[in-house]
Amino acid sequence: MLQETLLKALLLKAVVMKESVMSKQ
Repeated sequence: MLQETLLKALLLKAVVMKESVMSKQ
C-alpha cells in the first residue's frame, strides 16, 4: 500500500527532525 509507505516515511522524517533538534540544544 502506497499510503502506508508514505505515512511511515513521514513518521520517520518527524523522528529524525526531532532527534536533530534535541541534539542541537
